[in-house]
Amino acid sequence: MQYFRTLPEIRGSADAWLVDYNEVRPHSSLSDLTPTEFAAAQHQLIPQLLMD
Repeated sequence: MQYFRTLPEIRGSADAWLVDYNEVRPHSSLSDLTPTEFAAAQHQLIPQLLMD
């Protein structure tokens, strides 16, 4: 269990967790990509699908 003494301490910890969750840790539901990598791949795929 983690204890926090101040609200800024909580915000800093939450911000660090969000970066880890969205940019570092891969997700099995996204073919073991991070959400950031998955979103980038989708943005590259959409124009290709529109041209076909």
